[in-house]
Amino acid sequence: QYAAVANTASLAGYTDWRVPNLFEICSIFDFETTTPWPDSTAFPSWPNLSVWSSTTRVDTTTQAMTAIDSFGRTDVAAKTGLLQVLLVRGG
Repeated sequence: QYAAVANTASLAGYTDWRVPNLFEICSIFDFETTTPWPDSTAFPSWPNLSVWSSTTRVDTTTQAMTAIDSFGRTDVAAKTGLLQVLLVRGG
């Protein structure tokens, strides 16, 4: 819903916003460090909380994958839960 609102509003002049999948979110984590986390220069506003991915859990359509914490761990949560949402463009 958040992406749809951003697209309807032409956020920053664009209408191709979407929620990234789990692979896309995890791909920006630096796993070579002791506490994997996106580079703070490139991502200065990265939330210190769980973030939604667009990846639905394989065995149930009511849950989606999330990327969490400074260790780059993933988890699942009910799609009705309240978590941070990041948007990316294109597809």
